[in-house]
Amino acid sequence: MLSWETMSVPPHEQFSFWREGICRTFVELRPEAANTRAGFPSRVVSAPLNTVTRAWIDSVPQTTIHGPKEVSASEGPYFFVNAQITGTCRVQQRGNDAIAGPGQLVVLDTSEPFRLEHRSDWSMLSFRVPHPELDARLPQERRGVGLPFDRTGVGAVAVDAMRSLWELGSATPARSIGELESAFLAVVSAALLSVGQTAHAADPVTRRAQILAHVSRRLADPTLSAQSIAHALHMSVRTLHTAFEGGEETFAVALRRLRMEQAARILTGSETTVGDASRAVGYEDPASFSRAFRRMYGASPIEFRREVTKF
Repeated sequence: MLSWETMSVPPHEQFSFWREGICRTFVELRPEAANTRAGFPSRVVSAPLNTVTRAWIDSVPQTTIHGPKEVSASEGPYFFVNAQITGTCRVQQRGNDAIAGPGQLVVLDTSEPFRLEHRSDWSMLSFRVPHPELDARLPQERRGVGLPFDRTGVGAVAVDAMRSLWELGSATPARSIGELESAFLAVVSAALLSVGQTAHAADPVTRRAQILAHVSRRLADPTLSAQSIAHALHMSVRTLHTAFEGGEETFAVALRRLRMEQAARILTGSETTVGDASRAVGYEDPASFSRAFRRMYGASPIEFRREVTKF
């Protein structure tokens, strides 16, 4: 088992040590840190199985780039099977742009560029798999690469398998290690095929419907925003807004419309006060709610109720 940590060198040398160490442990990578003046405390522990190499990583905020230059300089190719343990990771590969949270798993292909962004301290299990070990099990297009697996179903089984394999000690018989590794690769293949099918179905119209359904269930939340919804649905804010491109309304317009339509239903069907209706659709200030309602319906909430209830 190989273990190294940046805290073994002076703070001003820690980021350079990290940059050199991760390339030696994984493949050619280019880390970027916003601030290294206070040091860059990080740790990597790695150990081989059979053909797969395990690694546990604890680190601090950074962006890690595997661009065209790094692809050309890397030996391999490999798949990295990454299970997020703590923190979140924005993952970009093959045009996909998604957020992986704790308990989620992403497969990356080192023969193509990718970008990882961690905005807070994080921990990750990362298994390096030679291409041939998964290639024979997967369709040529490998649609699920770069997309987070769900936390349930076969994705959760894959993460549990990684945690169990990480705990294997050196006394485990070689034959057992080989069989366990083969079972792990089968689970990853099944999960990758599953997330690939989901991703293929997630065209902008489908994704927009998913976002609006999520919003409709949470209209009373005053903190509802593009950022909070993107985080809840494990996608980037950019992906969320892209789902509305080419449609009839932006995300902000859709959110306001859904809130006003719900408010109109509330005002029509009950004696709820304007303040109660306002809070029921996420407005803490009744005056702001009344202005938004008038812009949509051309009447104040009280005027609207009076008109619809007199018939």
